[in-house]
Amino acid sequence: MNTENVSAHLSQAAELLARHQGVRDTQKLLTRTRITEAAREIFSEKGFRAATIEEIARRANVGRTTIYTHFKDKTDMANEIGLREIPGLTERLSNLASVDINDLDSLSQWLAGYEEAFQTHLVDRTVAFQANVQEPKLAADLLLVLDEFARIALDGLTRKASAQAHRAPLRLFLLTLNRVHYIHLAQQVETMSGDDEAMVRYFQHTLRQCVANIAADEA
Repeated sequence: MNTENVSAHLSQAAELLARHQGVRDTQKLLTRTRITEAAREIFSEKGFRAATIEEIARRANVGRTTIYTHFKDKTDMANEIGLREIPGLTERLSNLASVDINDLDSLSQWLAGYEEAFQTHLVDRTVAFQANVQEPKLAADLLLVLDEFARIALDGLTRKASAQAHRAPLRLFLLTLNRVHYIHLAQQVETMSGDDEAMVRYFQHTLRQCVANIAADEA
């Protein structure tokens, strides 16, 4: 066999291996997705704490070993479920640049859009919230995520380098906002009279506080 033939055979072999690896990767992704969806369903039906790995494995039609090939534990699954909504929330937070913080109607519209996004992804948010409440590691991760959200929001709002030193008030506001949406939408408890207006004014106060602190640093 000459050198050209050897090279051709090696090239074909490499291509076949690449295709095989691609198929295996696709199969692994499909299995992981199936497990994630099964976990999402079980968490939604029974709650994060009551759900078991065995139930998730049965729903996904896989063995326990396969579950642990993809995830360390239930916490790992819940984390993946919660992470799926981050791109949409990031985009919405970036849109704070279009909000007039001195106009209550403008702020109210932004908050309404945020609530609508929460409603759209209610199951995922509910699963993530239950897990965050019950698992300290996920609760810590939640604070880190909200801190990043506050950074993104202030970057969109002010475009000032010093903005990131003043994101704590907005981080706490987002934590409160998510808790309120969970009570109202997931637990289906009606908001009390005056709550909506109070939330808008709280939002305005938080943003004004952040902007004032940033301006003081820039002076």
